[in-house]
Amino acid sequence: MIIVLGTLFLFVLFFAWMHFVPLDRSGGDVLIVLGYKSTDNKIHPLLKERLDSATELYFSAPFKKILLTGGAVGSERTEASLMADYLLEKGVPKDRILLEEKARDTIENLLFTKEIMASFGFTSCTVVSNSFHLRRVRYIAKILGFPIRLYTKRGWKTILRQMILTFNEIRIYVGTYNQLEKLRKVHRKGMSRYPKI
Repeated sequence: MIIVLGTLFLFVLFFAWMHFVPLDRSGGDVLIVLGYKSTDNKIHPLLKERLDSATELYFSAPFKKILLTGGAVGSERTEASLMADYLLEKGVPKDRILLEEKARDTIENLLFTKEIMASFGFTSCTVVSNSFHLRRVRYIAKILGFPIRLYTKRGWKTILRQMILTFNEIRIYVGTYNQLEKLRKVHRKGMSRYPKI
């Protein structure tokens, strides 16, 4: 019984740690929305959640641009272009939207958006994703030397719906660590197509 209760306590502790990442609504140069695999050129419900959070924040805080990042992972169209159509329907002006259409995972999302921000001379940003994803986003950004703020529209119903995805992050964290280590080794050999990390 003690083992069961101890295991349950650790699960609850991990779940809380994953989700209660500090959020920031203060605005900045760029609002970045991370893509999510969407099949048949249709926005996945998790991506819709990100976009709705971003729309709410965009209209309530000062941002110069909104940067949508995601390549053609599950559809013919890029995630970024699908997101742009959605935000245009929500009233976001076209001239405020920037697209990054090469990224195929979270590491590339952050690498390529960091590069785009530098090309525009932008220095501050807020990254929007789902609650279960934010802890790993922050970890990757720290490794990349990319100062970011984080935001999502968080509620208990949303968090509980993401329970399986939350625990799946343990496996993905390991893969992310290994991927970042490979990138470092490739950079040391001067063979990477990515910006330096």
